[in-house]
Amino acid sequence: MLCKTTMRAALAPMIGLLGVVLATTAGATITIGESQEKGENPSLKVAGETLSKAQSNLVAGYLNFYKIAATPTDLALTVDTDILLPTVTNYYVRYVFSGGRGIVFSRALETNDLSAGGIAASAIAYQGGINQNVVIFQVGDNYPLGATFRLDLSGMPDDGETMEVNEILGGLAVAGLGSHTVTMSIHDSLTNARAGTDAAFSAGPTEVINVSRAVYGKITPAVDIANVSTPVSEGGPFRRFVPAADGSGADSGVLATTFVGVNTQLRHAVTGFPVTADIISATNAVATSEAGNFAVSLNEGGTVNTSVRKPWMLSEETDCMSGPLELGVTNGTLATYGEEDPDDTGPLLKTDHTPEAIASATMASGRAANATGTNYFCVLVAGNTEPIPEIGDPMTMDAYMLSLTPVLAAGADSPLHPGTIGPSPAGAIDRNGTTVHLTYLTTNPEVDQRIVLVNRGADAVAFWVEDDSFNLEAGTTVTNGLGIDMGHMVPGHGRLVLKTPDHIMLEGQQRASATVNVAAPTRDIDVMTIQRSPATGEVDTTVYQHAEN
Repeated sequence: MLCKTTMRAALAPMIGLLGVVLATTAGATITIGESQEKGENPSLKVAGETLSKAQSNLVAGYLNFYKIAATPTDLALTVDTDILLPTVTNYYVRYVFSGGRGIVFSRALETNDLSAGGIAASAIAYQGGINQNVVIFQVGDNYPLGATFRLDLSGMPDDGETMEVNEILGGLAVAGLGSHTVTMSIHDSLTNARAGTDAAFSAGPTEVINVSRAVYGKITPAVDIANVSTPVSEGGPFRRFVPAADGSGADSGVLATTFVGVNTQLRHAVTGFPVTADIISATNAVATSEAGNFAVSLNEGGTVNTSVRKPWMLSEETDCMSGPLELGVTNGTLATYGEEDPDDTGPLLKTDHTPEAIASATMASGRAANATGTNYFCVLVAGNTEPIPEIGDPMTMDAYMLSLTPVLAAGADSPLHPGTIGPSPAGAIDRNGTTVHLTYLTTNPEVDQRIVLVNRGADAVAFWVEDDSFNLEAGTTVTNGLGIDMGHMVPGHGRLVLKTPDHIMLEGQQRASATVNVAAPTRDIDVMTIQRSPATGEVDTTVYQHAEN
């Protein structure tokens, strides 16, 4: 797992009482743990979520440091000098650990923790106690060119008892996330060593421990399409989503793909073994939206029955047929407002009343048992009898927002729980087909207005005008319209011409505006009105632009 890295050794010019340094530095090598292939990172890569309060020391009465487990060779730091050290009676070897939010010794160091040329240090000359981060060893003299210095902070049971390898604690503790490094230097006096000055040899800093988050994830938003071509036998236009290629999925729309993963290249801080996905036991999910955007659900003529229907879910399957998590409403109520439906011609706005069978809640939450891997965020419409409204901007896809919070299993007492993924945009609901707003319709027989629809596609397609899409003046009502049940079809590669007074009857004023729906792509459809002016006899033709879907 670990390997060696090359560190440049800096040689300060040093003239002492007994001579001059005899060689310049060519490049000192430090090995952390067992030597591996060059190029791999040698440091202990630790999963922050596995730091355990049970393995902590209380430092200075307020700051916790968390011990790092290691096998007997993981925290052995070996430096091969590449110079001839000056001739002195004793050398002082200094190690300084730093970085992250703090790093200290989790046990008091001893003389046999350092060996120079294979011989243990003669004394701890400075610090090296528990909760300190600097140690200076006093060693002998006359080390040859290329002498090896080895500081071993591993293989020491914490309580002196016989322990399994995976329970052996290293000699270091960290305060949290970050990169923790070590610097080593050799001095000719304790004064210089304590001050960190006039080093005859130095190496570092190099990373010894890196604590980072193991749990990660992503929410990828999407736009799903409410299908204009839903047959009347299944509720009519826009009551279902566009089916998947295999014909499944019409009863649900996928608004986001979620992923939660664990970096198995990191190690467990307590056991020393690589972490696995089972450090996560579950994932909490919270979905939010403006009231009215929440879901399309079964219309029961009153409050939606949430005991048998959940408006949202996370599913392991793209067709949302089953899944580990149903999101129940936690903020707001699922209510219907049958007498206050908007015209469902465009996105549902804050100012719109909540349409029938659309949830008015603003938040839902739940917990998924299969915590890691890919899931799909679904909107459910099975049994729905109301049109699915356009919700949100397909460009921003933030009408729905989703947050995922993984829950720790192992090491549940960790001070560093997994971070929340999100809140991130989870998607929007769009409509297919063609929607055109006719700004002027008249039932005046003298005007003799006609509605013309041109279909460049090969197949005949349905055409209709919802009664509640008419914009009427005060005192005017629709007594006869062009509903979907009228069965009007625009022939393939053809046109449909309807005389307005023959198909639309208004009581009150003789004029209105309305929204036309055609179950075909906008590229195939043109809509226009043709009318004669009673005063001049001139014929006017108005070609209408498609509304943006």
